[in-house]
Amino acid sequence: MLRCTLDADGNILEVNAIWLKALGFKEKATLGKKFAEFVDDEDLEINWPAFPALSKSDKGKRTAQVTLLSKNNQNVYVELSATQLEEPRSKEARYLISMVDVTEKQLAFERKDELERANEGLSTFAYIASHDLQEPLRKIRQYVDMLQAENLAQLDKDGQFYLNVITGSAARISHLVKDILAYTTASNADIDIIDLELNDIIDEVIEEASDVIAETSTKISVGKLPKTQGDWGAVKLLFQNLLSNAIKYQADNQAPKVSIKGRALKGRYVIDVTDNGIGVDEGGNKNIFDPFVRLHSKFEFAGTGIGLAICNEVCQRMGWHISHKPNPKGGTIFSVTIKNPE
Repeated sequence: MLRCTLDADGNILEVNAIWLKALGFKEKATLGKKFAEFVDDEDLEINWPAFPALSKSDKGKRTAQVTLLSKNNQNVYVELSATQLEEPRSKEARYLISMVDVTEKQLAFERKDELERANEGLSTFAYIASHDLQEPLRKIRQYVDMLQAENLAQLDKDGQFYLNVITGSAARISHLVKDILAYTTASNADIDIIDLELNDIIDEVIEEASDVIAETSTKISVGKLPKTQGDWGAVKLLFQNLLSNAIKYQADNQAPKVSIKGRALKGRYVIDVTDNGIGVDEGGNKNIFDPFVRLHSKFEFAGTGIGLAICNEVCQRMGWHISHKPNPKGGTIFSVTIKNPE
């Protein structure tokens, strides 16, 4: 703890070794100077008028958070308290200034605040950019459709090929824009924590995917899952993406099989979403939950590589954890570890 003793006029009488080390001054360069000389000008204006412990009339104890300036002009953030010393024999009032160095905590708070502002700005930019891209994309697709309907026969093979490339590229950009919007929403939408019946959420996800489940002859088995707390929409989005991936990433002519089961683990609960698909290597894809990471080419499987990033973002915001490992029988097991199960 930094300590110094002041007279009634705020002049420094004594300092301890921790003060000297923190600020980088020699003792002889400190003694006799006004304590206010070591305080940042802005803090001096804001905090010092409200800090009457240094006035001759105050006999109590006052606290404040101030910024001291070191010899090399670096900020040293301290939580400071001042107490008038009881010295019956002395006619001059003296004050003990005790300071806790909170520089690391303050810098961490500032970095966190800067990061949050940067993320908020980036998310806002992504949302606006994605939204504004929709209109020109619609125009491109509209005029391409008109060309295909009215002038396709007039184009040679190369012209038809170029037109198909434009159509496919516009479609992929459209999907990418929608996925960016979905990711920014998952990252920044307000969270409403309520009691959840996970089985009810899974039932709704399966119902909404009933068409693709029927088309692909997917078989799904769901075990008894616990009650927990979380945001309904976010948790639904999590399992929508996991189920969608389990159905999509399959070998040719193989009917998907998906199992959603729960198990207790050291006071928490793990939900395993197991599929029989093409599988994901456990060690070689540590960045599988990063945005836009694709493990397969666009010619093998459609998609932008955003689904698992959304899953990870949802889990982080819920205070949950998601991981993956190979299914010994073929395929992948995605494990979601939740908290506060009933």
